Amino acid sequence: MPIGGARGPKPQPHKPRSRHRTDEVAEWTYLPPEGCPDPPPDPPKGRAWSDHEVEHWNELWSSPVAEAWDEQMSGLVAAYVIAVSATLTGRISAQLVGETRQLANDLLLTPGAMARARYRIGEPPTSGHGASLHSLPVGA
Repeated sequence: MPIGGARGPKPQPHKPRSRHRTDEVAEWTYLPPEGCPDPPPDPPKGRAWSDHEVEHWNELWSSPVAEAWDEQMSGLVAAYVIAVSATLTGRISAQLVGETRQLANDLLLTPGAMARARYRIGEPPTSGHGASLHSLPVGA
């Protein structure tokens, strides 16, 4: 083995999990910045929802990232709304903070989670350098 030569495998930016991928090569899904036009589903039954919780529920389902959800996500959205509400009313614990953070990631509500899932909010740039871009249609 030559001394001072490159070690490790050769970079392969065309592979999906390569750390050498660039945004020009990566596939992104673009979410409409105006948000989801569909009416929000009703909050799950089984508990009394405060006005603030219903407002938060409707805001989340009207957000751009709601385009990536389907109605099966309503349980996770409900758990997130309840956890945030409990945090804001002072019923807080380390476990609740951790659960709220995890739910936010699962629902793609954090920039890091959106980046890992390859979602962006906004219009896709013009495709160049062989980039593969796709956008969710409004109301998808």
